[in-house]
Amino acid sequence: MEQTPLRVLMISSTGELGGAEQSFYEIIKALPQTQALPEVCLPSNSPLFRMCVAAQLPTHAITFRHFRRTINPFVLAGQIYAIYKTSQQIC
Repeated sequence: MEQTPLRVLMISSTGELGGAEQSFYEIIKALPQTQALPEVCLPSNSPLFRMCVAAQLPTHAITFRHFRRTINPFVLAGQIYAIYKTSQQIC
């Protein structure tokens, strides 16, 4: 029985080229296409977005809200709502 490839959503909220983003890119490129179908969500004006598009990876431009650490429940609720709205764009 043949298995269906696993859909994998990779998200970076900044898309800047630091060490974490380099690892992010290398992981996406290393995923075996027969076992995983990566989808990438990044800010459209970022270097990582341009790299993924150039590598012909399925890339989606998403506007991310700037998040900050807080214990204020109202700010946390707003951040969770922003994540929810962004996920609706991805689907």
